[in-house]
Amino acid sequence: MASPANIDSGQGKPSRILFMATTALSMVFIDQTVVSVSLPTIANDLGMSPELTQWVLNGYVLSLAVFVGVSGRLSDSFGHVVMFRTGVMVFVLGSIGSGFALSPEMMLVSRGVQGLGAALLLPSSATLVMNAFSNSGRGRAMATYLGIAELFLVIGPLAGGAITEYSSWRFIFLINIPVGATVIYLLQRSRLVNDRRPGSHVDWVAALMLILGLAGLVVGLQQAGIWGAWSWLVIAIGAALLASFVRKELAAQQPYFNLRLFADVGLRGDAIAALCIQVALVPATLWAALYLQDILRFSPIEAGLSYLPFLLPMIATTFIAGKLYDRVGGRLPIVVGMSTMAVGLALVAILMPREDYWLLVPGLALFGVGLGLSLSPANTDALVRAGTESRGAISGLMQTIRQTGAALGVALIATIVLSATATGVKPDSSQIALGYAVCASIVATGAILAFLLIKSRPHKSVADA
Repeated sequence: MASPANIDSGQGKPSRILFMATTALSMVFIDQTVVSVSLPTIANDLGMSPELTQWVLNGYVLSLAVFVGVSGRLSDSFGHVVMFRTGVMVFVLGSIGSGFALSPEMMLVSRGVQGLGAALLLPSSATLVMNAFSNSGRGRAMATYLGIAELFLVIGPLAGGAITEYSSWRFIFLINIPVGATVIYLLQRSRLVNDRRPGSHVDWVAALMLILGLAGLVVGLQQAGIWGAWSWLVIAIGAALLASFVRKELAAQQPYFNLRLFADVGLRGDAIAALCIQVALVPATLWAALYLQDILRFSPIEAGLSYLPFLLPMIATTFIAGKLYDRVGGRLPIVVGMSTMAVGLALVAILMPREDYWLLVPGLALFGVGLGLSLSPANTDALVRAGTESRGAISGLMQTIRQTGAALGVALIATIVLSATATGVKPDSSQIALGYAVCASIVATGAILAFLLIKSRPHKSVADA
């Protein structure tokens, strides 16, 4: 619990705000992975083709990725409290649709609605936590906020498998109803002031460029094995739209995203670190669940328990990372953490073809240690550098980067793994190991860039300079 010295501006009770925001973020994160071990049952019940089945997962992640940046600006315009409340309500609506889905179309639309709700609440939830704590307590608060939520992201396969095995897959979605209601109740009890930025506006042309550009990249990559050469056209269109978005933003008097904030090379390092971490984390978690069940023949419960060598070190080091950031800044935990992640992923990739779970335990443990050390400092450092006035926009931009990383990671690793597999045939352990090797190389590259770019602790934000 925060002490009075940690309270910023008297904006409600910090411990309640932290619990509320962490609960909402955990609900969002677990829905990225909770369906992974439930997909075969969902597909069978709804009569979904293999092509549609993969979109039950990445449709949610893609919707979250393309709308979360818009949400950051809307949060500045309409207030963080309003956007947080709206996001939770939309998310619960999508959960109801997913839980009661009777057709593939209803499932996919509902998952997209879930992603939209998640996008609306993510930037505002982070800002509410940041505003509730002073500088001396923000590192630990954000470590708790992100660390617990990332824990739910990783235990998603275990939770989904247990619920599917002992009840019904529909409850992996319907459980969000009481959770969302609890979050709304806590928000009402907190009586927070709905801070708005006077004069803040949304450039809808820029927003459309961003949404369509990100969608083009992810959809083109995800469908590469089906569309062939056409997928490269979609990817090229998406890249062109994103390039136009960047040019427009740099020339704008009141940009949608203030990309000039990236004049701070440290902020660039934070963004690259967040992207690389997420590109590796989500697909590594998903393919681990498939490897454990399809290759090692673990039951859903056994597969979930097999995550413990990863989970326990991650939990321990997450809270250490928060205290470390408050003392020395972001460079040390980010670089050391990402380097450790890369080593752990590489060990898993090397030993995975031997199909012996116990050989993977050291690599999984190093992966967890590295993730715990690097995840929250990258996000916290970016928000501190941005300053109070730009915190909503940067929060939205960082979440866009993180969730785009997740969507691109799922699409990229699936394309790499499945490209060496005949249609309709499940990949073997060596093909899954190739995906882990790519994840390791991406994280290692991110660690090098973070070392080069994040050279100082932010004493004054760019926006306030």
